[in-house]
Formats: sequence, structure tokens, C-alpha cells
Amino acid sequence: MMKILGDSLRIRQTIHICRSISSVGLGTQYENLVVATLNKIGAKLTRSGGACDAGIDYSGPWILDPDSNINIHLIGQCKNYSSAIGPSVVREFEGVMSRQNIDDTVGVLNSPFGFSRKAIEAAMSSKYPLSLMTIKNAPQKISHSVIDDSDPMENG
Repeated sequence: MMKILGDSLRIRQTIHICRSISSVGLGTQYENLVVATLNKIGAKLTRSGGACDAGIDYSGPWILDPDSNINIHLIGQCKNYSSAIGPSVVREFEGVMSRQNIDDTVGVLNSPFGFSRKAIEAAMSSKYPLSLMTIKNAPQKISHSVIDDSDPMENG
């Protein structure tokens, strides 16, 4: 009887560990996808995600005009959630942005399922330069929400 209970406990612990690794692995996979996708369109990003990443999953320059060396510095956070991101994630990312040199840094939040209306409103009202970017789990599908004075919900 004790052997059966011990085996059952070990099996449950193994299943729990596998689920944890799976979740972390999926997050890392999404971070790699985002970095690779943005690097294909001119960025020179390095993934830095992990347990001690200080809220930054990737960073580096995005060269907007190679001839004139115009670029912006990006820091990004990836959220591989199964639904749209809410405003609390935007507010948490503002804390990360508060520790950056804002003059040349743009913060990017990435999600495969987009952002709620409240998250978009939170990003638009932020005092930090933020971009919300949807990159689906396929590199060729990129949708980028530019934060400007127009209503992002007006067209859909």
C-alpha cells in the first residue's frame, strides 16, 4: 500500500513539473518567435527573458533608416496568454518603463491574441512611449497597433 501511494505521489509530482516546464517552454518559444519576427523587419534584438529578466524579454535597436542611422531602442515583454491582454499587464509594464532612459526607448508589449479595449486605453494614456503588438504563433502574421491620437476601436 505504501509503495502504491509513493508511486502515485511521484507521478503527480512529475506531471506538475512537466506542466511547469511546458508553460515556461511555450513562453520561451513565443519570445524567440517575436524576436525572430522583428529581426526580419530591421530590428537587432536579443532575447533576455528568464526568471531574472527585470520584466524585459528582449531589447535592442530597431534601425528605421540604415542610410541615416536613425533607430529607436526597443524593450519588450511577451505574454503568450490564450486570450487578449488586460490593462493590469500594461500598468505592470509601465513600472518596467519607469526604469528606462525614455528619450530613446520604446516599450513593446507582445501578445498572440491582442489586447482588450481597456489595455489599449491604458497604453494610450501612458506617459511612456508604448506599443502594443500582436504577433500570432506564425511568423508571417504581424499586426501592429500604433499608439496615436486616433481611436483604435473606431475601425473595428
